Amino acid sequence: VATIELFPGTYTFDAYAEYLFPMTGLSFTVEDEPLTVEVIFAQDGMYLLSLAVNPANSGVVTGGGIYVDGTLVDITALPTTGYEFVSWTDHNSTVISDQPDFQYTMPEHHVTLTAHFELITYTLSYLAENNGTLEGETNQTVSHGHDGTPVTAVPDMGYHFLSWSDDTAENPRTDMNITDNLEVTAYFALNVYDLVITSEGMGDIF
Repeated sequence: VATIELFPGTYTFDAYAEYLFPMTGLSFTVEDEPLTVEVIFAQDGMYLLSLAVNPANSGVVTGGGIYVDGTLVDITALPTTGYEFVSWTDHNSTVISDQPDFQYTMPEHHVTLTAHFELITYTLSYLAENNGTLEGETNQTVSHGHDGTPVTAVPDMGYHFLSWSDDTAENPRTDMNITDNLEVTAYFALNVYDLVITSEGMGDIF
């Protein structure tokens, strides 16, 4: 492996290595800022296995490198927080494994494999006890780190909202930055009034 730092400009490379045909006239332009590149040389019959992640920063993959064709390569994919593994695809976008860790047989050519991840989704469930109803979407599916939508507890006539079963008194409530499933129930209570009776004149009240 040869590491080269390139500054803005146009470059043409002639690369030579034992066991390889020379690569001549490779041209490209570096714009704006310096760029560090690696030139990888491989013995004849060895090929580059590149690993990618989709979407970016959704996981970590291991197993890439230079291998002889026919080699069984241990490939691994580990999701970052909030993501789950979906599949591996090859350069043709064909699914080659639905397991995060598997053995890949190196073909007789360079190849790129992509690990696909997706955000974990959670269920938000809102219930109401007797003597009240709910307004809003009572069954929500929310991606990791995202917010739910407002739900309002509406008491029946003669009752008032007391609290949610998780001791939250916010009403309406909007659950935010979701990282787990949630089920809560709205509690209602009967209105209680003080009755004050007064008398005028000489009478008594019993």
